[in-house]
Amino acid sequence: MGNYSFFLGCPSAEAASRDDRSEQYWHQDFLPANQGGWGPSLSAKYAVPVLWVACFSREDEILVARTLTMTEDQARAARSAGVDPGPHDMSFMGLWVSTETARIRIAARKRGILEAIPAPLRSAYGDLIDAWADHLHAHYAQGVFLDGDDVFGMSGNDESAEALRALLDALARMESGEASLLSGDIELLSPLPKFQFLTPEETPSDAASGWRAQFAGSALLESAVWPPEPTADEIAFAASLPRMSWQDRLKTQNPPPQKPWWKFW
Repeated sequence: MGNYSFFLGCPSAEAASRDDRSEQYWHQDFLPANQGGWGPSLSAKYAVPVLWVACFSREDEILVARTLTMTEDQARAARSAGVDPGPHDMSFMGLWVSTETARIRIAARKRGILEAIPAPLRSAYGDLIDAWADHLHAHYAQGVFLDGDDVFGMSGNDESAEALRALLDALARMESGEASLLSGDIELLSPLPKFQFLTPEETPSDAASGWRAQFAGSALLESAVWPPEPTADEIAFAASLPRMSWQDRLKTQNPPPQKPWWKFW
């Protein structure tokens, strides 16, 4: 689907483990009233937003089972590489928790998360965290499910699962005033914006909106407004930053090497 992660309503951990609804995430009718408690979906590209992960703890880990069927083009490429095109059964780490528990954790971790945000943005991001708790209450009546299957393919399920566990551990320690989000393998998930550069083509408003999307995800339905628009203070902060091309920015980040996609079948 393009290296996305997804956050969505889901009625139970068992449903998240066994009932594959991933083909419906993008549908306009993927709403709890239509899907027995599933939906709506939020997405993030090349990242697993910290505000999503802050809903969960290690005890919420589940094993999600899926059957993968390649497209005709993928199957042709796999056969040319000497790989069986399948279909193949696979599994990956997911997270499920009740909405009420998620909201309690968000409140307990708010202060620690804000420590990782530049000081000029903390007031706006504090309000965004509060809005997230209200959003959960309004749209996810039963429980929430983090599905990282698609984005995990960038670095491999095992490596990504370990990074997700490290982030969960860091968030748990925040409840007692410890730890930092910006350490070790956690960066594999890109849970936080860098707040460092704008591209030559990027407006300050676009940059501020992009940071919010990386921090909190984006709604897939046009009728759903998430996240809220950035504040004037966020846009002003973005306008104060230097500009740098994507090529130069990537040189400073040293991303981990990606594996050929067929090695995951």
